[in-house]
Amino acid sequence: MNRYIKEIENFYLSLRKTSVLLSSKERELILKWQSEKIPLKVVKEIIKREFVRFPVRKQKKFNLFVVDKQLRELLKKQKEKSFKTEKDIPKQAINKTEDRISTIWKTLSEKDKNRIKEKAISQLKGLRLSKEERKEALKILIRKLIKEEYLSD
Repeated sequence: MNRYIKEIENFYLSLRKTSVLLSSKERELILKWQSEKIPLKVVKEIIKREFVRFPVRKQKKFNLFVVDKQLRELLKKQKEKSFKTEKDIPKQAINKTEDRISTIWKTLSEKDKNRIKEKAISQLKGLRLSKEERKEALKILIRKLIKEEYLSD
């Protein structure tokens, strides 16, 4: 059996505390998530969050279609936020350079964030700064690097 399905099924059934198997529609739904490349970690987190919100007396009626609805909302929000350059940032939402820098930082991939952090840290090497001064200097350098890379005209 597919590892993706099995892992979600085991996690889901452990929360429900039943030995009932998934319905064919629920299996199809899980396969759909897999084809959309939704990470297991994300699916499990949504299942857990939605299960806890479900009333205790009705938890045995909890199903994966509730989870699907929340996953769709999450994916929609991520698509709205997934822009890479300044051109893709809605102008009406961002007026000041600081807001634009902040928005760009929030939308960068972890890889890009780490690259920028490492660049900023390398610029601080050799300086004798207190912990607070170092933290503040890093923020300033990161903002400067984002401005140079993404907001240069």
